[in-house]
Amino acid sequence: MEKYRENYDKRSLTLNKLKCIAIVAMFINHLNYIMWDDGSFMFEISSAVGKITAPIMFYALVEGYHKTRNKMNYAIRLLLFAIISYFPFIYARSGGDLGKIEFARLNVIFNIFIGFVAIHSRRKIKSIVLRVLFIMVLCVLSEFTDWGALGILIVVIFDYYYGNKNNQLFGYFLLVICYNSIFNYFIVPFQEWIIFHKKIDFKFELFWLSDFFSLIPILLLSYYDGKKGGSSRKIKYFFYIFYPAHLFLIGLIGMILNSGA
Repeated sequence: MEKYRENYDKRSLTLNKLKCIAIVAMFINHLNYIMWDDGSFMFEISSAVGKITAPIMFYALVEGYHKTRNKMNYAIRLLLFAIISYFPFIYARSGGDLGKIEFARLNVIFNIFIGFVAIHSRRKIKSIVLRVLFIMVLCVLSEFTDWGALGILIVVIFDYYYGNKNNQLFGYFLLVICYNSIFNYFIVPFQEWIIFHKKIDFKFELFWLSDFFSLIPILLLSYYDGKKGGSSRKIKYFFYIFYPAHLFLIGLIGMILNSGA
């Protein structure tokens, strides 16, 4: 029994390990801003890998909401770093070209902050009608953010089933396959290969199948052991600081590459 438990512990993932996986996937995804052309093979692969990140961060938000001692400080910290990350995000998205900046685009930390508000309102507003209406308004507001309304719905599902990981992950699975119409991916290849074009277009299939990467967080989160994996301030703020820092660096590299072109 002790040997089995030791092996299980080696396979388990703490929240900080999950966050590390998430930021590596995020960095790979953000290389799209400067490295590869839209629609290219590497662009699609990078975009697919990036879909691992946000669901893990949304799950971490729910864990943080229920385990933090001071929810107000948590909310302020999220909003502060969302604001700090505003310019680095739009700067990186433009590939370092100030003339191509989209000012109406908000980063995923704004998404996480709105998710925090959704959790808090869901647990504090007593009227079901008002609760649903308020969350709907938050979903509309979140459309300016990187993950849009889908991010808020994921947060709400994770919070609704908080304390039951199996239900959390199954709820996420149902939401993703419905939102992305993943069931169609089993039909489209059949139509393309057999009925219509009668040939395999790997580039086409890669584009459609990339959404399956949204299901990888289910596997990763299934190994979450409920532990944070360290609680020092350095570790906590590393995850916050890394986000705007790597975005600004990507934007800067993009500007250098553009100037040398």
